Amino acid sequence: LKQHRSGDDVYLTEQFNRKAKGKIVFCRHPKTFVQTLPVTDFKIFWHQQIRKNSKTLRKSVFNTLFSILAFGIYTYLWIFPLFKPQYFTIWLAIILLKLILEFITLSLAARIFQKQWLIPYFPLFQLFYPLYISFFTLLGTFQLYQWKR
Repeated sequence: LKQHRSGDDVYLTEQFNRKAKGKIVFCRHPKTFVQTLPVTDFKIFWHQQIRKNSKTLRKSVFNTLFSILAFGIYTYLWIFPLFKPQYFTIWLAIILLKLILEFITLSLAARIFQKQWLIPYFPLFQLFYPLYISFFTLLGTFQLYQWKR
């Protein structure tokens, strides 16, 4: 993995997945989680997010296509009402269903990771995250980041 500028964990996980033929098991026991300190400097955070998302289009073909498809669906989902305003009610129902299903999944994850205090913030995160991830992924494709010192 020395040939990668960063993201060795991403590429290593992809290798594990390939060798295990997709049968990676997730251990959800709370004692297996590793806590890390959050970044406190905005500039370091900024570059960390760009660096992390710079791998999106450099993964395996399947994962890259999946990421492009997800980006396309998110983009289309948010601009759809501009092109088909007559279907606004259907669009709103789809958005609400998406948000409800995501909220259920995220709430389950919060319980597994013992972070229930985050649950009230999930609706805000759900609205903000697609824009956030798209922004940093676009910046990441240009490899515009610095390593922390």
